[in-house]
Amino acid sequence: TTPSAVDTLNWAGALACADTKGRYRAVGVYHSTAQSPPDRVTSLLGGGVGGNIARVITAGLASDPRVPDDPCEGVRCGLGNCVKEENVCDRNWDCQEGEDEINCPVVSSTSLALCEQVGSGPECSCLPGQLKCGNNLCLDLGAWCDGVPDCGDGSDEPAECGACVTRLALLTPTAICDSVPDCQDWSDETSQACGCQPDSFRCDQPFNMSSSPSCISST
Repeated sequence: TTPSAVDTLNWAGALACADTKGRYRAVGVYHSTAQSPPDRVTSLLGGGVGGNIARVITAGLASDPRVPDDPCEGVRCGLGNCVKEENVCDRNWDCQEGEDEINCPVVSSTSLALCEQVGSGPECSCLPGQLKCGNNLCLDLGAWCDGVPDCGDGSDEPAECGACVTRLALLTPTAICDSVPDCQDWSDETSQACGCQPDSFRCDQPFNMSSSPSCISST
């Protein structure tokens, strides 16, 4: 053989050469630990080796082959390696071709429950102490406006979280205009927060405990 520029270090395989009729046949199998192909090849077709190979093949075809028991306790990959049971369906490919992640049960990306349908209409509601996300998941009140998007669609961190009065209206609407200032600037007890018109004012703020604030027009 003629050495080539191909690096064959730690390469194993079959060599094939053309005969006088242009047909290619495997003539040898070798393993190389050198940087160049071997300089000597022994043919498998000489010395009766070919006849012995044929007899082995014939004997093997005479009966059904025995399939040995697979000791793999998990998934046997197509390329032969065994993946342990605890590594199957863990969302990581341990088989080179991903067979250990095929036909796995669908795992939800969130532990939040869906809202429950109300009647036969399209509306649904959450449990007390929860608010409904924009994607119909239910999230505890304490997880809203905390700077961490928990709903998955960002609806638990809306722009209303940026101001006290709008955050209060979102999370605890009964605290708006209840004659008890919850915001430091009393913005939850202003005439605007109580629904008064721009040209009116609330006459019984801020310490009158009346549950029905009066809006008095300024014109």
